[in-house]
Amino acid sequence: KKNDEKTSYGNDTDNVFTHDDSDDDDADLEAEMQQEQDKASDAFDEVDSTHTGHIPVDKFELLFDALGTVYSADEHKKTLAKLTREGGVVFKKDFVAWYVDWIFAEIEDDDESDESDN
Repeated sequence: KKNDEKTSYGNDTDNVFTHDDSDDDDADLEAEMQQEQDKASDAFDEVDSTHTGHIPVDKFELLFDALGTVYSADEHKKTLAKLTREGGVVFKKDFVAWYVDWIFAEIEDDDESDESDN
């Protein structure tokens, strides 16, 4: 008797070659962004000793020390001008949002330059 069933390969199995990593990448990116946001928030709290939610502009450089990164007066001059509010202060929410954007803009720039090298 002839077997009428057709053999079908690859059905109902996990094919590692067709796995869509985009969801994993999105989750990884979200986790990294949250981590940087927490890091910036903690650094701001460290510099904001009065816990007012803002710091005077003359303490802006200390944020970078608290983050363990290098402050460049030339590079961050425009940023400081953009973040400074009335009364010569920088608010935590503004700084944290800018910092995360700044960090991930650098990562995207690195990715783009890597692609152009190929």
